[in-house]
Order: sequence, then C-alpha cells, then structure tokens
Amino acid sequence: MRAPLARYPQHFEITQEARQWLAERVSDLIDHIETMCRAWLEKLRIQANTAARRAG
Repeated sequence: MRAPLARYPQHFEITQEARQWLAERVSDLIDHIETMCRAWLEKLRIQANTAARRAG
C-alpha cells in the first residue's frame, strides 16, 4: 500500500515549462551554495595555516 503524498493531491500536475524553470532555479541555488562553501572552506584553510605557522 502506497503512503499518501504529504503535500500534493494525487491529481497535482506541473507543466514542462514549470519543471524547467524550477530546475534552473535549483541549479542556480546549488552553484551559489557551492561558491559560498568553497569560499568559507578557503577562509578556514588560511586560518588553519596561519595558526599552524604561529604555533611553529
């Protein structure tokens, strides 16, 4: 027995155009998050290297 969908009725439909629009937004969001995370990790790497040099 299938569990009922949590949010959408069984007759819910989405157009190909809407799916494409959503896919593009999700892709943009993923790119933005990846850029932010890489920048944060680089900042942490620099801080760790600085701390290691100071510790000698």
